[in-house]
Amino acid sequence: MAELPKNLRSQLLKVLHGRRDADADMDELNSVFLQVALALMLIFMLAFFLFVSKVHGEIDRIDQMKQRIAQAEQAELLTALERVAEQYRIRYGLKEFLSVDPVSGEKRYDFAGVIREGKLSRSGPARDSFVPGAAAAWQDFSNEDALDAAWTAQVVQLAPESAGKHSGALAQLVKDYRLRLRREVSEVQALAAAAIQEYFLRHPERVSDPEVRRALKQLEAEPDAPGRELRLRRLAALLRRSAYAHLTALCGVSMLEVSR
Repeated sequence: MAELPKNLRSQLLKVLHGRRDADADMDELNSVFLQVALALMLIFMLAFFLFVSKVHGEIDRIDQMKQRIAQAEQAELLTALERVAEQYRIRYGLKEFLSVDPVSGEKRYDFAGVIREGKLSRSGPARDSFVPGAAAAWQDFSNEDALDAAWTAQVVQLAPESAGKHSGALAQLVKDYRLRLRREVSEVQALAAAAIQEYFLRHPERVSDPEVRRALKQLEAEPDAPGRELRLRRLAALLRRSAYAHLTALCGVSMLEVSR
């Protein structure tokens, strides 16, 4: 069959599809251009996403490295703080009374045998550690600003770079460590005072505080009188005060609890 004339073919296309043959050629060309553009765009987007992923990966590695460096610096700073704390524990005589449970690893202070019959033992940790430690603690904690400054200087000496980078946090850390150490000193001194309290309860005739003696006699004379619980609490407070006063007299220096 002979090919249709071009003008007839255009007329048929117009009737069938509403377009001429030239328009069809143009649409086909535009379609090819669109496909090429889409292909190029996909290639560009793939390259862009690969680039972004690589950049993010490098940033993550840098952030992780920074975190590791920061953690190492903080660990160095905390190690320095703990080393200084250990030096002060020795200065305050705490190491002599520290015991560690072999099973649980729990640390606690043991004051057994240091107070005998209401008095300090004549030899051993009581004389060698408790008394000079109490004196050193009273001297240091009487001026906490100076203690913090001395503590900070020692930390800077042990970890100068870490202390410099974390100077803002260092002041609060020193304060926290100082408060914790004071509680440890107070705990040991409280154990000594408790041993004296126990001695007074076993030997009330040895109590020299007049208020304590009056409170004891009143409880003995009126064991079932109303308000007994209140009077027992008052007696406990008086005994505690008397025990610290007795301990201060034995050591020749005030206890930290007395300074509150």
